Order: sequence, then structure tokens, then C-alpha cells
Amino acid sequence: MLKVFGYTAFCLALVLSVGRAFAHGEDKPGPHGGAIKMPSSFHTELVLVNKHQVKIYLLDEGWLNPSIKQSHVAVRLQSGAVAKCEIQGELYLCTFPDSVDLQNKNSLLIQSKRENRKGVEVSYDLPLPKNAR
Repeated sequence: MLKVFGYTAFCLALVLSVGRAFAHGEDKPGPHGGAIKMPSSFHTELVLVNKHQVKIYLLDEGWLNPSIKQSHVAVRLQSGAVAKCEIQGELYLCTFPDSVDLQNKNSLLIQSKRENRKGVEVSYDLPLPKNAR
């Protein structure tokens, strides 16, 4: 009986966690065609520019109003490479060394702060899905 209960609890937890992951629309492209994550009370949208560069938008809860005011991003690959990020208009353009190919399998990690609200580190699996480029 305990074994059945444990299996049932595991299945329920799995179903609830999958639903929660997609509750914020992370399964759909963002307003700029990129992949979305929610590190805090804001969203990050990651758009692949080329095999060395990504654009990062810091969006509000409704996926609107990109903001760089009192904001910061730090971007790195799980394999160790670090990107240099510069503000360009309402987004961050982050460039990796030429030796990096963002179309290879890896995890891209973003630590962000938007309008003085710090988010948890989020991870994007690379390569990005075709609908998020």
C-alpha cells in the first residue's frame, strides 16, 4: 500500500510541476520571437542573433515593456564561457568569444536584475527550439 501511495504522490508531483513550468507561457515564443523564462516577478526573453551572440530582453509580468533601467544581466555557458553584455536600446546584446557556437548542445545561464528586482538564475537549453530564434 505504501508503495502505491508513493508512486501516486510522485506522479501527482510530476504533473503539477510540469503544469507550473508552462503556467507562465514558457512553452510559447516571446514578443521578439525568443525563448521565455521567469526568474522573478519579470521575464527574460532570449533571442539567438548568430552563433556567438544573443539578445536578452527584460520584460514585465505581461511580457511587455522591456526595461534596462536599474537592470543588469550576466550570461555564461554551463561549459564555462562568459559573454560580454552591452546595452543596446531596450535590450542587452551579449557576445561570446568566437570559439563558442551557441548552436551546439549546452546550457546558457542568465543572472538578471530588472528595475532593481533581482531574479534567480535561469537556464536555457541550447540549441534553442526553432520556434524561439
